[in-house]
Amino acid sequence: MVVVEIVVVALAAMVLVIVAVILGVVVTAAAVVVVVIIIVVEVIIIVVVVVVAAAAAVVVVVVVVVVVVVVVVVVVITTAAALAAAEVVVVVVVAVAVVLLLVKVVVVVVP
Repeated sequence: MVVVEIVVVALAAMVLVIVAVILGVVVTAAAVVVVVIIIVVEVIIIVVVVVVAAAAAVVVVVVVVVVVVVVVVVVVITTAAALAAAEVVVVVVVAVAVVLLLVKVVVVVVP
């Protein structure tokens, strides 16, 4: 159940970051650094989970990643038009983190 606990912690951290970004409190380089660190941790978790999980789970992950990435790209492109360059970077980084989050949740729940 360690994986589930890590996912919950990552989820809580991401919610805080997303809320901060939405409120406009976090639009600095520091915010990007924090989220990037979270992304790195999430990638490591995903790799570990996928290696341990069955082939069926991997297929599910691939499908979900494709669907989520398409949605995120559309949202980011739409949002980017109304944002300054620095804020676009934050939005993209957070979007990537969210995608990884969703992938982790699916990997953990589906199997």
